[in-house]
Amino acid sequence: GGLLLYNYQTQSRVRHLTISTTTSLYDTGLLDIIGEIFKREYNIELRFIPKGTGAAIEDAKNGVCDAIIVHARSKELEFMEEGYGVNRKVFAYNFFVIVGPRDDPAGIRGLPPVEALKRIAEAGREGRAIWVTRDDGSGTNTKEINLWRLAGYNYSEIKNEGWVYRTGSGMGETLKITDAKGGYTLSDRATYLKYSGEGIVNNLDVLVDKGSEMINIYSII
Repeated sequence: GGLLLYNYQTQSRVRHLTISTTTSLYDTGLLDIIGEIFKREYNIELRFIPKGTGAAIEDAKNGVCDAIIVHARSKELEFMEEGYGVNRKVFAYNFFVIVGPRDDPAGIRGLPPVEALKRIAEAGREGRAIWVTRDDGSGTNTKEINLWRLAGYNYSEIKNEGWVYRTGSGMGETLKITDAKGGYTLSDRATYLKYSGEGIVNNLDVLVDKGSEMINIYSII
């Protein structure tokens, strides 16, 4: 009995690669384009499951997916140390932005992020502003929690205050809710650009986009 070498290129049967991914990256539309190219080159269909980073990591631990695309370094390193991940590669970055109503009731336009959050909290407690949070354990939510901490607030306390609205949803859906409510939220720039460019959100401006703490790094594991 010799060995029969199986040549995938000659097979018409399409193979699948399942990837749990952050909603912020999924909502940009970039992954659809990558999927088309990948299928053409390798005859492998990429199946993306859009979830927050926390949920994507859970998927991977449960063997639901072959790879994850995530953006929360501390959670990723923990995942690697626990022996779940084989190979982690940083492949892209963009920046988080704070978006809000054009008339900017909290007066945060152009401020550093930590200063901006302090002003939003003050305005919120005075009934002049709404903050929208994903509160879903995603990479964006992880970044937000950290920014609130830097501003001197405990996220697990303020998320229960009356001026904070929790969506439990992905980035695109959260932008739509923020737009409808005339609130402020933290978004990655790419999803905001897509949603405002396509007219899905109409009333939100990028108000805060400076500061090294706003960098948003994506890796695949």
